[in-house]
Amino acid sequence: MVIYNTTIKVEAAIDTDWMRWLKTEYLPAVMETGLFLSYRICRLLETNPDEDRTYVIQYSLASQSSFQQYEGLYAETLEALAEKRFGTRCLIFRTLMEVMD
Repeated sequence: MVIYNTTIKVEAAIDTDWMRWLKTEYLPAVMETGLFLSYRICRLLETNPDEDRTYVIQYSLASQSSFQQYEGLYAETLEALAEKRFGTRCLIFRTLMEVMD
């Protein structure tokens, strides 16, 4: 199993709008590709509620070839949705991990 991990820093001022968009538009579009088995949304625990929020979304895939299909067919289009809507108000860092246990 492979985990596609995205870490997103979201400006506090757009946090509610971003989360609504994520759950109602972005994640359904990602799951509609049929390549992901599941996802999990996590929020880093931070001490100051006025600061930017940091989230991690972990997507599970059956194999690295599923991820390669995602990259080749869908990633650019789906990532452009976030860029168009939020610009630099969300900073995203992506990693691919193999589940070892």
